[in-house]
Amino acid sequence: MIRKEQMQKQMMTVLKQMGFEVELINMNHLNHNDDVVPQVTKDDPHFFLIDQINQLFKNQPRKFGFYGFDPYGDNITQSPIWVRPRSLMVDHVRKYKFVVGHTTVTKIKPLSYNEEKEKFWLIDALGTSGEYLIIEDGEFKVYRCFVEEYL
Repeated sequence: MIRKEQMQKQMMTVLKQMGFEVELINMNHLNHNDDVVPQVTKDDPHFFLIDQINQLFKNQPRKFGFYGFDPYGDNITQSPIWVRPRSLMVDHVRKYKFVVGHTTVTKIKPLSYNEEKEKFWLIDALGTSGEYLIIEDGEFKVYRCFVEEYL
C-alpha cells in the first residue's frame, strides 16, 4: 500500500518534469525536433525519450521557450512545450504512442498518422465532453465524468 508521504514525493517528482512514459506510451505535449532529440537518438531502440527530455529541461530550460514563426506553434521547429499536435504528428519518435494534453478537444479519440494506427491521443476534454483517458493493461479506455452545467 502506498503511503501519503510516498505519494506526495512521487507527485513532486512528476510535477518537476516535462512528462513521463510507461511501456512506450509517452505522456506529455512535446515535440521531439532535432534540436531536442537528434535523429541518431530517435532511431535507437534502447533510447528513452522522456529521460532525455526531463534532463534537458533540468539543465537547459530555455530550450522550452516559444520559438518559430507560427504564432500558434504549429511548426516542427517549435520548442517541445509549444508544438501543436499536427506538427507533432509529422515529427515524432516512431516507437512511441503519444498521450497529449494542453490542446482542447471536444472528444477523446485516437488519431492516426500515415500507417501508424491509434498513435496519438489528445486528451484535454474534461472542460468539453467531460471525458478522460485511463490506460489499463496497455489498453486505452475513455470514460466520462459528471460535468455540471453552470448557469
